[in-house]
Amino acid sequence: MPGWIPTAVIANILGPEDQRGPNNRKVTADELVKVKDGDGATAEIILPSSLKEESWKPKIFPIEIIDGQHRLWALEEPKEKKWDPNFKKKIEEFQIPVVAFYGLDRTWQAYLFYTINQLPTKIDKSLVFDLYPLLRTQGWLTKFAGPNIYRENRAQDLTILMWSQKESPWKDRILRLGGKEKGKVTQAAFIRALMASFVKRYNGGKKNPIGGLFGSPMKNHETVLGWSREEQAAFLILIWEIFEDSILNCNAKWANELLKREESKDKKSLFYGPNSLISTDQGIRSFMLIINDLVWVANEKEILNLAKWNFEENEDLEEEEIVSRALKSLKKSQTEVVSFVKKITDVIADFDWRLSSVIPESNPEHQNQAAYRGSGGYRLLRMRLLQSIKEKTRDLKVKELAGEVLSNLDYEDDEA
Repeated sequence: MPGWIPTAVIANILGPEDQRGPNNRKVTADELVKVKDGDGATAEIILPSSLKEESWKPKIFPIEIIDGQHRLWALEEPKEKKWDPNFKKKIEEFQIPVVAFYGLDRTWQAYLFYTINQLPTKIDKSLVFDLYPLLRTQGWLTKFAGPNIYRENRAQDLTILMWSQKESPWKDRILRLGGKEKGKVTQAAFIRALMASFVKRYNGGKKNPIGGLFGSPMKNHETVLGWSREEQAAFLILIWEIFEDSILNCNAKWANELLKREESKDKKSLFYGPNSLISTDQGIRSFMLIINDLVWVANEKEILNLAKWNFEENEDLEEEEIVSRALKSLKKSQTEVVSFVKKITDVIADFDWRLSSVIPESNPEHQNQAAYRGSGGYRLLRMRLLQSIKEKTRDLKVKELAGEVLSNLDYEDDEA
């Protein structure tokens, strides 16, 4: 299990000529920490023999801590006389990394402190997520409760499969190394969307009444559906395939107006185009949220029975082939799920998926679409999609479920 990984304590070892304090004192010869060159690039640190004495209190300490004082203070022995001896033993056994410099003056120490605490900047999350596959051999990473690393690892795996699988509508349309390109989404955005939907945790309370189909309860490592990574990827590819098909076959007003404006008359531009809301962070997250939530509730009410899907994997096959076979099996054996998702996507295909930038500001629809910008746009788009499903679907079960999800999420009374 992942534990606390401390960063290095940064120390400076005083040399015999270094002066400190108001009286410019030097460390006495018998209290100096000596550094002896070893073979090659190694060195030996020799501590003063007086260090072992309990009464050791030099007037000038031979080591200065540049950064990490609080970590050292946390490991100090308690001052209370009565305390668990096992605790003392644990403290004595605990090790932390140390980077030690020799003979640094105050100016260099100040510069190091500034560099360590002020200058670092976060790297692109899409690059960070690519580190998780290196940990894939660790069994605990397949769990979902606890630290986010579990769920991020699974979301990362699923994102890579969505990007690489030949059947996936998102093949080669996810930016693995960050950056921006219209019609594509970043790896980090896709992972965040999955963590908010299919691999999210839940506790069954009022604030979190709907969980992720690939997630687990807060206090339980068992996932809702005992599906493998390949089976989960097959399900995601399936729902996006169905949605893409609904978009390509729709004849909605927004679609026709956008096609007139586009240089390319290819209907795929409605899905992937630079002016489509579908291929934005808000679009992919909202779609995966509403599908997860509606299928979750339908599964809980036994309208759907996802657990009955029985796909036997062949471990001798490549991962890509396993996903392909799982996708075919899912379409064949879970026709009621395909039909259920199709009823949802056919309705939301008529939803206006244009970016506000392609609508004249004088048009009232411009302000309506502009509301999806920024962080508040995620919630608003999700709510409006659910309301659209509830109002326009002809299927009474889907209508009822959309209303229930809206109610559970406290969206009913939101103003558009």
